[in-house]
Amino acid sequence: MHSQGAWSAPKDTPPLSLPRPGAVYNVCDDEPAASADVITHAAELLGMPAPPLVSFEAAGLSLMARSFYDDNKRVSNALIKAELGVSLRYPTYRDGLAAILAAEAIQSQAGLEACPAPRHPASSAPAGGRGVASATDPAKEEG
Repeated sequence: MHSQGAWSAPKDTPPLSLPRPGAVYNVCDDEPAASADVITHAAELLGMPAPPLVSFEAAGLSLMARSFYDDNKRVSNALIKAELGVSLRYPTYRDGLAAILAAEAIQSQAGLEACPAPRHPASSAPAGGRGVASATDPAKEEG
């Protein structure tokens, strides 16, 4: 999900004012997709071939990355829309990736670094790298 300005709610909705205490509100986009589909679309936007799918064993994933793929679920954001009045700025991963690419193009034209080198410590990609690793992930659906 594109996190920058990801959503907006009506001005009269207090932040985190839950209409139903204890309800679970998923923050996700409108198009559940397997990670491989998102990576393939990103590669297409960049005019690159999608990276090949590799087995978990061959991917050499960290325990944290492996746990993400082992328990990757598809969820719905219907409650944040219906009960909290949230409207997504980038409703699908396709919209979010296109916005990121457009922002990077603008930054590049302005001579700014589009993607800073520091990465999250859990990332398996090298610092400053733009490569994308992909592993087969059995996309499990959650009811």
